[in-house]
Amino acid sequence: MRKATWQALRFDTVMQGKDVKRILIKIVRKLLSRIHEVVRTEIPYQKGLIS
Repeated sequence: MRKATWQALRFDTVMQGKDVKRILIKIVRKLLSRIHEVVRTEIPYQKGLIS
């Protein structure tokens, strides 16, 4: 999960912020909610889409 968090921070503009250490937990929570939504709806993930 740590690698996925760093990748999301680097490449997904929706998840970027100024204080990296402070937002890592928020990113993990967002990633988990996105993963849950993809599994639940069976719709592929789209980078940068705010739901």
